Amino acid sequence: MKYMVWLTVCIFCVASIHAQILISEVYYDSLGSETGGEAVELYNSLATEVDISGYVLKTASSAADATLPENAIIPAKGFYLIADKGFSTGKDFPYMPDADYEDAITLKNTDGGVALLDTGGSILDAVGWGDAANIDPSLFEGTPAPIGKAGESLQRDLSKSDTNNNLADFFISEPTLNSSSGALSGGQILFEVQINTSLSASIESIHISDEDAASAGIDIFPLPGKTKSVNVSVVTKGSAEVPSLDFKDISSAMKKSSQNATHVVFEHLIVFNFSDAPASYPVTITLGDASKTEAVNYLEMVALEIDSTNLGCKFTDQVLCEILGDKDIATDAKPTLRNIGNIQLDAEMFGTNFSSTSGTIGADNLEFAFAKDFSGTTVKLSTSPTLYSLGLAPGLTKELSFRMTMPSVKNGKYVAKLSLVGVSG
Repeated sequence: MKYMVWLTVCIFCVASIHAQILISEVYYDSLGSETGGEAVELYNSLATEVDISGYVLKTASSAADATLPENAIIPAKGFYLIADKGFSTGKDFPYMPDADYEDAITLKNTDGGVALLDTGGSILDAVGWGDAANIDPSLFEGTPAPIGKAGESLQRDLSKSDTNNNLADFFISEPTLNSSSGALSGGQILFEVQINTSLSASIESIHISDEDAASAGIDIFPLPGKTKSVNVSVVTKGSAEVPSLDFKDISSAMKKSSQNATHVVFEHLIVFNFSDAPASYPVTITLGDASKTEAVNYLEMVALEIDSTNLGCKFTDQVLCEILGDKDIATDAKPTLRNIGNIQLDAEMFGTNFSSTSGTIGADNLEFAFAKDFSGTTVKLSTSPTLYSLGLAPGLTKELSFRMTMPSVKNGKYVAKLSLVGVSG
Protein backbone atom coordinates (compact mmCIF):
# COMPACT_ATOMS: atom_id res chain seq x y z
CA MET A 1 0.00 0.00 0.00
CA LYS A 2 2.87 2.41 0.72
CA TYR A 3 4.22 2.09 -2.80
CA MET A 4 0.75 2.48 -4.35
CA VAL A 5 0.34 5.81 -2.54
CA TRP A 6 3.67 7.07 -3.86
CA LEU A 7 2.83 6.08 -7.43
CA THR A 8 -0.49 7.84 -7.16
CA VAL A 9 0.75 11.20 -5.84
CA CYS A 10 4.26 11.47 -7.29
CA ILE A 11 4.70 10.73 -10.98
CA PHE A 12 8.41 11.65 -10.97
CA CYS A 13 9.44 9.95 -7.72
CA VAL A 14 11.34 7.12 -9.45
CA ALA A 15 13.60 9.55 -11.26
CA SER A 16 14.10 11.54 -8.06
CA ILE A 17 15.07 8.42 -6.11
CA HIS A 18 17.47 7.29 -8.80
CA ALA A 19 19.16 10.69 -8.82
CA GLN A 20 20.07 10.24 -5.18
CA ILE A 21 22.19 7.13 -5.78
CA LEU A 22 25.76 8.37 -6.23
CA ILE A 23 29.18 6.94 -6.93
CA SER A 24 30.96 7.71 -3.64
CA GLU A 25 34.36 6.01 -4.02
CA VAL A 26 36.38 4.40 -6.83
CA TYR A 27 39.40 2.17 -6.13
CA TYR A 28 40.74 1.87 -9.68
CA ASP A 29 44.51 1.30 -9.27
CA SER A 30 45.04 -1.55 -6.85
CA LEU A 31 48.43 -2.63 -5.56
CA GLY A 32 50.10 -5.58 -7.30
CA SER A 33 47.79 -7.50 -9.62
CA GLU A 34 44.78 -5.66 -11.05
CA THR A 35 42.74 -8.87 -10.93
CA GLY A 36 40.40 -9.03 -7.96
CA GLY A 37 41.45 -5.68 -6.51
CA GLU A 38 39.27 -2.93 -8.04
CA ALA A 39 36.02 -1.67 -6.52
CA VAL A 40 33.26 0.95 -6.90
CA GLU A 41 31.24 2.15 -3.90
CA LEU A 42 27.68 3.54 -4.25
CA TYR A 43 25.94 5.77 -1.69
CA ASN A 44 22.20 6.24 -1.04
CA SER A 45 21.50 9.75 0.27
CA LEU A 46 17.81 9.00 0.85
CA ALA A 47 16.20 8.08 4.18
CA THR A 48 14.72 4.91 2.63
CA GLU A 49 16.35 1.86 1.07
CA VAL A 50 16.35 1.59 -2.73
CA ASP A 51 16.19 -1.47 -5.02
CA ILE A 52 19.05 -1.09 -7.52
CA SER A 53 18.61 -4.47 -9.23
CA GLY A 54 19.60 -4.26 -12.88
CA TYR A 55 21.67 -1.08 -12.51
CA VAL A 56 24.77 -1.07 -14.72
CA LEU A 57 28.38 0.13 -14.36
CA LYS A 58 29.71 1.48 -17.65
CA THR A 59 33.50 1.79 -18.09
CA ALA A 60 35.95 2.43 -20.90
CA SER A 61 36.22 -1.33 -21.42
CA SER A 62 32.50 -2.14 -21.59
CA ALA A 63 29.11 -0.45 -21.79
CA ALA A 64 27.92 -2.97 -19.20
CA ASP A 65 31.02 -3.88 -17.21
CA ALA A 66 28.82 -4.98 -14.29
CA THR A 67 25.05 -5.53 -14.04
CA LEU A 68 23.67 -5.71 -10.51
CA PRO A 69 21.74 -8.90 -9.63
CA GLU A 70 18.15 -9.26 -8.49
CA ASN A 71 17.34 -8.14 -4.95
CA ALA A 72 20.28 -5.73 -4.88
CA ILE A 73 19.25 -3.32 -2.11
CA ILE A 74 21.17 -0.23 -1.00
CA PRO A 75 20.24 0.78 2.58
CA ALA A 76 18.97 4.20 3.61
CA LYS A 77 21.95 6.53 4.10
CA GLY A 78 24.07 3.47 3.33
CA PHE A 79 26.44 1.98 0.80
CA TYR A 80 26.65 -0.82 -1.76
CA LEU A 81 30.04 -2.19 -2.85
CA ILE A 82 30.70 -3.57 -6.34
CA ALA A 83 34.10 -5.20 -6.84
CA ASP A 84 36.14 -7.19 -9.29
CA LYS A 85 35.74 -10.96 -9.36
CA GLY A 86 37.86 -12.50 -6.61
CA PHE A 87 37.89 -9.34 -4.45
CA SER A 88 37.14 -11.29 -1.24
CA THR A 89 40.53 -13.01 -1.48
CA GLY A 90 42.46 -10.56 -3.69
CA LYS A 91 41.73 -7.24 -1.96
CA ASP A 92 44.79 -5.18 -1.06
CA PHE A 93 43.97 -4.47 2.58
CA PRO A 94 42.40 -6.91 5.08
CA TYR A 95 40.27 -4.16 6.64
CA MET A 96 38.36 -3.74 3.37
CA PRO A 97 34.87 -5.29 3.61
CA ASP A 98 33.72 -8.04 1.26
CA ALA A 99 31.76 -6.70 -1.70
CA ASP A 100 27.99 -6.88 -1.95
CA TYR A 101 28.46 -8.03 -5.55
CA GLU A 102 31.49 -9.21 -7.52
CA ASP A 103 31.80 -9.10 -11.32
CA ALA A 104 34.70 -9.02 -13.78
CA ILE A 105 35.09 -5.23 -13.92
CA THR A 106 38.01 -3.41 -15.57
CA LEU A 107 38.97 0.16 -14.56
CA LYS A 108 41.75 2.14 -16.25
CA ASN A 109 44.58 3.40 -14.04
CA THR A 110 45.01 6.60 -16.06
CA ASP A 111 42.53 8.71 -18.04
CA GLY A 112 39.60 6.52 -17.02
CA GLY A 113 36.07 6.75 -15.70
CA VAL A 114 32.98 4.90 -14.59
CA ALA A 115 29.28 5.71 -14.93
CA LEU A 116 26.22 4.37 -13.09
CA LEU A 117 23.17 3.68 -15.29
CA ASP A 118 19.63 2.82 -14.19
CA THR A 119 17.55 0.03 -15.72
CA GLY A 120 16.39 2.38 -18.50
CA GLY A 121 19.96 3.21 -19.53
CA SER A 122 19.96 6.74 -18.10
CA ILE A 123 23.24 7.91 -16.56
CA LEU A 124 22.69 8.66 -12.85
CA ASP A 125 26.27 9.59 -11.96
CA ALA A 126 29.79 9.44 -13.40
CA VAL A 127 33.32 10.07 -12.21
CA GLY A 128 36.48 10.27 -14.27
CA TRP A 129 40.16 10.79 -13.51
CA GLY A 130 42.98 12.16 -15.64
CA ASP A 131 42.88 14.06 -18.96
CA ALA A 132 39.35 14.79 -20.19
CA ALA A 133 40.54 14.68 -23.82
CA ASN A 134 41.28 10.95 -23.43
CA ILE A 135 38.08 9.96 -21.59
CA ASP A 136 34.62 9.13 -23.00
CA PRO A 137 32.46 12.21 -22.10
CA SER A 138 29.79 9.90 -20.62
CA LEU A 139 32.30 8.67 -18.01
CA PHE A 140 32.89 11.96 -16.14
CA GLU A 141 31.13 15.14 -15.01
CA GLY A 142 32.58 18.64 -15.32
CA THR A 143 36.35 18.29 -15.00
CA PRO A 144 37.84 14.85 -14.18
CA ALA A 145 39.51 14.41 -10.80
CA PRO A 146 43.34 14.14 -10.51
CA ILE A 147 45.05 10.75 -10.86
CA GLY A 148 46.24 9.21 -7.59
CA LYS A 149 48.93 6.64 -6.88
CA ALA A 150 48.50 2.89 -6.76
CA GLY A 151 46.72 1.96 -3.52
CA GLU A 152 44.82 5.26 -3.33
CA SER A 153 41.17 5.88 -4.18
CA LEU A 154 38.93 8.72 -5.32
CA GLN A 155 36.40 9.62 -2.61
CA ARG A 156 33.35 11.86 -2.79
CA ASP A 157 32.93 14.62 -0.22
CA LEU A 158 29.60 13.42 1.23
CA SER A 159 29.29 16.49 3.45
CA LYS A 160 28.43 18.56 0.34
CA SER A 161 25.79 18.39 -2.37
CA ASP A 162 26.73 16.91 -5.73
CA THR A 163 28.04 19.74 -7.99
CA ASN A 164 28.32 17.51 -11.07
CA ASN A 165 32.00 18.45 -11.22
CA ASN A 166 34.37 15.58 -10.38
CA LEU A 167 37.27 17.92 -9.55
CA ALA A 168 35.20 19.69 -6.89
CA ASP A 169 33.33 16.62 -5.59
CA PHE A 170 36.17 14.10 -5.20
CA PHE A 171 39.52 13.95 -3.42
CA ILE A 172 42.39 11.45 -3.29
CA SER A 173 42.84 9.40 -0.11
CA GLU A 174 43.65 5.99 1.29
CA PRO A 175 40.73 3.64 0.50
CA THR A 176 37.89 3.53 3.05
CA LEU A 177 35.41 1.33 1.18
CA ASN A 178 32.01 0.51 2.69
CA SER A 179 29.52 -2.22 1.85
CA SER A 180 25.82 -2.48 2.72
CA SER A 181 26.85 -4.22 5.96
CA GLY A 182 29.38 -1.51 6.85
CA ALA A 183 33.17 -1.57 7.24
CA LEU A 184 35.86 -1.16 9.90
CA SER A 185 37.04 1.95 8.12
CA GLY A 186 33.69 3.78 8.24
CA GLY A 187 32.88 6.73 6.02
CA GLN A 188 34.51 10.04 5.26
CA ILE A 189 34.01 13.63 6.35
CA LEU A 190 35.66 16.45 4.43
CA PHE A 191 36.72 19.62 6.27
CA GLU A 192 37.21 22.59 3.96
CA VAL A 193 39.00 25.72 5.10
CA GLN A 194 38.64 29.10 3.38
CA ILE A 195 41.66 31.34 4.06
CA ASN A 196 41.28 35.10 3.58
CA THR A 197 44.82 36.31 3.11
CA SER A 198 46.76 38.75 1.01
CA LEU A 199 49.22 36.02 0.07
CA SER A 200 48.99 34.61 -3.45
CA ALA A 201 49.20 31.07 -2.09
CA SER A 202 46.31 29.70 -0.01
CA ILE A 203 45.13 26.49 1.67
CA GLU A 204 41.95 25.63 -0.20
CA SER A 205 40.94 22.47 1.66
CA ILE A 206 42.13 19.79 4.06
CA HIS A 207 40.97 16.16 3.90
CA ILE A 208 41.60 13.73 6.76
CA SER A 209 40.17 10.20 6.55
CA ASP A 210 37.36 9.81 9.10
CA GLU A 211 36.56 6.29 10.31
CA ASP A 212 33.31 7.01 12.15
CA ALA A 213 30.97 9.06 9.97
CA ALA A 214 28.13 8.62 12.49
CA SER A 215 29.77 10.94 15.04
CA ALA A 216 30.97 14.51 14.78
CA GLY A 217 34.62 15.26 14.17
CA ILE A 218 37.39 13.13 12.73
CA ASP A 219 37.63 9.79 14.58
CA ILE A 220 40.37 7.16 14.25
CA PHE A 221 40.08 3.57 15.51
CA PRO A 222 43.36 2.12 16.87
CA LEU A 223 44.72 -1.19 15.60
CA PRO A 224 45.42 -3.66 18.46
CA GLY A 225 49.17 -3.97 18.94
CA LYS A 226 50.00 -2.14 15.71
CA THR A 227 50.60 1.36 14.38
CA LYS A 228 47.83 3.15 12.45
CA SER A 229 48.59 5.37 9.45
CA VAL A 230 46.09 8.07 8.50
CA ASN A 231 46.25 10.03 5.24
CA VAL A 232 46.12 13.83 5.26
CA SER A 233 45.48 15.52 1.90
CA VAL A 234 45.78 19.28 1.36
CA VAL A 235 44.78 21.29 -1.71
CA THR A 236 46.63 24.62 -2.21
CA LYS A 237 46.11 27.36 -4.77
CA GLY A 238 48.29 30.02 -6.29
CA SER A 239 51.74 28.57 -5.63
CA ALA A 240 53.73 25.34 -5.73
CA GLU A 241 55.22 26.14 -2.30
CA VAL A 242 55.27 23.00 -0.15
CA PRO A 243 53.13 23.16 3.03
CA SER A 244 54.38 21.66 6.29
CA LEU A 245 52.43 19.36 8.61
CA ASP A 246 52.88 19.41 12.39
CA PHE A 247 51.77 16.37 14.39
CA LYS A 248 52.92 15.11 17.80
CA ASP A 249 55.59 17.86 17.98
CA ILE A 250 57.12 16.73 14.67
CA SER A 251 57.11 18.99 11.61
CA SER A 252 57.29 17.37 8.16
CA ALA A 253 57.20 18.68 4.62
CA MET A 254 54.23 17.30 2.70
CA LYS A 255 54.71 15.46 -0.60
CA LYS A 256 53.15 16.71 -3.85
CA SER A 257 50.62 14.19 -5.16
CA SER A 258 49.12 15.90 -8.22
CA GLN A 259 48.41 19.31 -9.73
CA ASN A 260 46.61 21.15 -12.50
CA ALA A 261 46.84 24.71 -13.80
CA THR A 262 45.57 26.29 -10.56
CA HIS A 263 45.67 23.75 -7.73
CA VAL A 264 48.27 21.48 -6.14
CA VAL A 265 47.45 18.44 -4.00
CA PHE A 266 49.87 17.48 -1.20
CA GLU A 267 49.70 14.38 1.01
CA HIS A 268 51.30 13.05 4.18
CA LEU A 269 50.70 10.14 6.55
CA ILE A 270 50.33 10.72 10.27
CA VAL A 271 51.06 7.68 12.44
CA PHE A 272 49.52 6.62 15.75
CA ASN A 273 51.05 3.97 17.99
CA PHE A 274 48.54 1.50 19.44
CA SER A 275 49.47 2.64 22.96
CA ASP A 276 48.95 6.37 22.28
CA ALA A 277 46.48 7.71 24.81
CA PRO A 278 42.92 8.29 23.56
CA ALA A 279 42.69 12.04 23.07
CA SER A 280 42.21 14.81 20.54
CA TYR A 281 45.45 15.29 18.57
CA PRO A 282 45.97 18.54 16.62
CA VAL A 283 47.15 18.37 13.00
CA THR A 284 48.44 21.75 11.80
CA ILE A 285 49.05 22.67 8.16
CA THR A 286 51.25 25.72 7.49
CA LEU A 287 51.75 27.44 4.12
CA GLY A 288 53.77 30.65 4.30
CA ASP A 289 52.13 32.83 6.95
CA ALA A 290 48.84 30.92 6.81
CA SER A 291 48.05 27.90 8.97
CA LYS A 292 45.08 25.77 9.89
CA THR A 293 44.62 23.16 12.62
CA GLU A 294 42.24 20.19 12.56
CA ALA A 295 41.60 17.93 15.57
CA VAL A 296 41.85 14.16 15.11
CA ASN A 297 40.19 12.06 17.82
CA TYR A 298 42.13 8.89 18.63
CA LEU A 299 39.50 6.64 20.18
CA GLU A 300 39.68 4.29 23.14
CA MET A 301 40.59 0.66 22.49
CA VAL A 302 40.44 -2.30 24.85
CA ALA A 303 42.59 -5.12 23.46
CA LEU A 304 44.34 -8.03 25.14
CA GLU A 305 46.51 -10.78 23.68
CA ILE A 306 47.83 -14.02 25.14
CA ASP A 307 50.79 -15.91 23.70
CA SER A 308 49.52 -19.39 24.64
CA THR A 309 46.69 -20.97 22.66
CA ASN A 310 47.17 -24.65 23.53
CA LEU A 311 48.10 -25.85 27.02
CA GLY A 312 47.78 -29.19 28.75
CA CYS A 313 48.56 -31.45 31.68
CA LYS A 314 49.54 -35.13 31.44
CA PHE A 315 48.93 -37.15 34.59
CA THR A 316 50.93 -40.39 34.84
CA ASP A 317 52.96 -40.78 38.01
CA GLN A 318 52.61 -37.22 39.26
CA VAL A 319 49.43 -35.92 40.91
CA LEU A 320 50.09 -32.18 40.51
CA CYS A 321 50.48 -30.27 37.23
CA GLU A 322 51.68 -26.66 37.16
CA ILE A 323 52.13 -24.38 34.15
CA LEU A 324 53.97 -21.24 35.20
CA GLY A 325 53.64 -17.97 33.32
CA ASP A 326 56.21 -15.30 32.51
CA LYS A 327 56.33 -11.75 31.09
CA ASP A 328 57.82 -12.71 27.73
CA ILE A 329 55.11 -12.61 25.04
CA ALA A 330 57.27 -14.82 22.77
CA THR A 331 57.31 -17.91 25.05
CA ASP A 332 54.05 -19.63 24.18
CA ALA A 333 54.61 -22.47 26.67
CA LYS A 334 54.65 -19.94 29.52
CA PRO A 335 51.40 -17.96 29.38
CA THR A 336 51.69 -14.17 29.13
CA LEU A 337 49.06 -11.44 28.80
CA ARG A 338 49.81 -8.17 27.02
CA ASN A 339 47.75 -4.99 26.86
CA ILE A 340 47.72 -4.10 23.15
CA GLY A 341 45.13 -1.36 23.60
CA ASN A 342 45.59 2.24 24.72
CA ILE A 343 43.82 2.31 28.10
CA GLN A 344 44.44 0.50 31.39
CA LEU A 345 42.56 -2.78 31.57
CA ASP A 346 41.33 -5.57 33.81
CA ALA A 347 40.27 -9.04 32.63
CA GLU A 348 37.36 -11.46 32.72
CA MET A 349 38.27 -15.17 32.94
CA PHE A 350 35.93 -18.14 32.49
CA GLY A 351 35.79 -21.56 30.86
CA THR A 352 33.81 -24.69 30.13
CA ASN A 353 33.91 -27.93 32.06
CA PHE A 354 36.46 -30.49 30.86
CA SER A 355 34.63 -33.07 28.75
CA SER A 356 35.49 -36.49 27.34
CA THR A 357 33.78 -39.68 26.22
CA SER A 358 34.98 -41.02 29.57
CA GLY A 359 33.19 -38.40 31.65
CA THR A 360 33.45 -34.79 32.86
CA ILE A 361 35.81 -32.80 35.06
CA GLY A 362 34.42 -29.62 36.60
CA ALA A 363 35.98 -26.33 35.51
CA ASP A 364 36.73 -25.50 39.15
CA ASN A 365 39.34 -28.29 39.27
CA LEU A 366 41.65 -25.89 37.41
CA GLU A 367 43.23 -23.11 39.46
CA PHE A 368 44.99 -20.06 38.07
CA ALA A 369 46.85 -16.97 39.23
CA PHE A 370 47.84 -13.76 37.49
CA ALA A 371 51.39 -14.28 38.72
CA LYS A 372 54.57 -16.19 37.89
CA ASP A 373 53.86 -18.86 40.53
CA PHE A 374 51.34 -19.89 43.21
CA SER A 375 52.92 -18.19 46.22
CA GLY A 376 50.04 -15.71 46.37
CA THR A 377 46.30 -15.89 45.79
CA THR A 378 44.93 -18.55 43.45
CA VAL A 379 41.47 -18.69 41.92
CA LYS A 380 39.36 -21.61 40.74
CA LEU A 381 38.11 -21.42 37.16
CA SER A 382 34.41 -20.61 36.85
CA THR A 383 32.03 -21.26 33.98
CA SER A 384 30.66 -17.73 34.45
CA PRO A 385 32.63 -14.59 33.47
CA THR A 386 34.40 -13.25 36.55
CA LEU A 387 36.14 -9.87 36.64
CA TYR A 388 39.71 -9.67 37.97
CA SER A 389 41.53 -6.41 38.71
CA LEU A 390 44.85 -6.24 36.86
CA GLY A 391 45.45 -2.51 36.35
CA LEU A 392 47.54 -3.44 33.31
CA ALA A 393 48.85 -0.34 31.52
CA PRO A 394 49.09 -0.13 27.69
CA GLY A 395 51.99 -2.14 26.28
CA LEU A 396 52.76 -3.99 29.55
CA THR A 397 52.63 -7.74 30.18
CA LYS A 398 51.36 -9.95 33.01
CA GLU A 399 52.06 -13.59 33.93
CA LEU A 400 49.26 -16.18 33.95
CA SER A 401 49.87 -19.52 35.70
CA PHE A 402 47.69 -22.66 35.91
CA ARG A 403 47.59 -25.58 38.38
CA MET A 404 45.54 -28.78 38.62
CA THR A 405 45.56 -31.77 40.99
CA MET A 406 44.82 -35.06 39.27
CA PRO A 407 41.06 -35.68 39.57
CA SER A 408 39.52 -39.07 40.34
CA VAL A 409 38.07 -39.92 36.93
CA LYS A 410 38.47 -42.59 34.28
CA ASN A 411 41.46 -42.50 31.97
CA GLY A 412 40.94 -40.36 28.90
CA LYS A 413 41.53 -37.02 27.23
CA TYR A 414 39.49 -34.19 28.77
CA VAL A 415 39.23 -30.85 26.98
CA ALA A 416 37.96 -27.45 28.09
CA LYS A 417 37.88 -24.05 26.38
CA LEU A 418 39.14 -21.07 28.40
CA SER A 419 38.20 -17.49 27.55
CA LEU A 420 40.03 -14.31 28.56
CA VAL A 421 38.44 -10.94 27.82
CA GLY A 422 39.98 -7.51 28.31
CA VAL A 423 37.84 -4.96 30.19
CA SER A 424 38.44 -1.25 30.65
CA GLY A 425 40.19 -0.79 33.99
